[in-house]
Amino acid sequence: MIYDYLIIGSGPAGSILAKSLPTKSKILIVDIAKNSDHYKTQNFKHPLINFCTSNYKIRYSNRLGGNSVLWNNKLSILSPHEFRDMGFLFSYDEYKKYSSEIIKILNLKKIKKKYNPTFLEVFRAKLDNIFTLMNLKKNKNIKILKGHFPVKIIFDKNKKRVKGITFKNKIKNKTYYFKKNLVLCAGNFGNVFMIKNFFKKNRNSGKILCDHPHISINIDFTLSKKFLEFKKKFNYEKKIVYEKLYTKVNKPLYTVQLKKNFDNKSKSLFFKFVNIILHKLKIKSFYNLEFVFSQKKNKSRSIDLNSYSKIENSKKLDVFYKIQKKELENIKDNIEQIVKRKISSFSELVIGNHPCCSNPMGKNKISSVVDKNLKLNKYKNVYLCGSDVFPNSGLTNPTFTIMVLSRRLAKYLSLN
Repeated sequence: MIYDYLIIGSGPAGSILAKSLPTKSKILIVDIAKNSDHYKTQNFKHPLINFCTSNYKIRYSNRLGGNSVLWNNKLSILSPHEFRDMGFLFSYDEYKKYSSEIIKILNLKKIKKKYNPTFLEVFRAKLDNIFTLMNLKKNKNIKILKGHFPVKIIFDKNKKRVKGITFKNKIKNKTYYFKKNLVLCAGNFGNVFMIKNFFKKNRNSGKILCDHPHISINIDFTLSKKFLEFKKKFNYEKKIVYEKLYTKVNKPLYTVQLKKNFDNKSKSLFFKFVNIILHKLKIKSFYNLEFVFSQKKNKSRSIDLNSYSKIENSKKLDVFYKIQKKELENIKDNIEQIVKRKISSFSELVIGNHPCCSNPMGKNKISSVVDKNLKLNKYKNVYLCGSDVFPNSGLTNPTFTIMVLSRRLAKYLSLN
């Protein structure tokens, strides 16, 4: 069979794209993940990564649905201000249009969107695995392959149009052909891996890596009471959580949210009981403030190929990530202004949840990787979708915007 579209990756980008393309289209979805969407899994080591800086924790689920099986169901719609600062090459009205369509697809249409420049509005919905939610297996025109690794790209004579891809699984190699477009939806690192190994005419992939540093700080009883009042005041819809948004000229955006200092899924009942007793006795508050910071581009964060470590004859990736001293000082200053005390270390610093910007959208082909329609520069029918195409990192959880971009791309592909 010759397909219309070949999609690599079954996470939020690939799943929404397959759901949104014309219903009669013959679509092949291929994922390197070895497990089905219903497989109960923990976080695995990413198979495409050789080296990674020790403080950067890359997440990988190894199952259909990508990292949507590991997320916290946070759906954040970009504000007009953040959308503009991120540098997307289409209008905010277009973003709002596709946002409304995604809300409908996810069955969140009863939620009323409100914009306040002081607060970041975050939807909490028990969606879990987006691939499972889209129910793609029931569509007879969609074929899904797991545990298949790309080993060869079949180009036309000019090496600018892709006709097919050879994949390897446990049994044998097999080539799948398609008539229209190839769309890479393999996540920030998966897409960089594909471009650097197979689409070498584009040399800009992986020059940038951004993320959202997460820091949890235990706070005293007075401050926790203040933020509890804030939480009660603004959490007036059960499905919406509000995070306090802070903006300063020439400094990174950041949000603050009150959270309990234990994870409901991972900690024992005894641990929770002890924390509650300590809180009641006013020995230690069981509330933390979670700070999430935006991040500007920096040459000290990038992704390169490793010349020696390979997987199926393709070079693995080396991931370099460093927070500069000045960045840490800004983060420290901002936190200290809120918690009203000196911070000596960042023991609760978490980085690696939201990798982005490694294949940025842009007008200038010298510095960008994709154009405004997410087409890979120097190739005619190869497209990308994911947080890797963000021009800048912004602040909000990227999953909702990834799905918006996927919906927009599906519309463009169906008309061209």
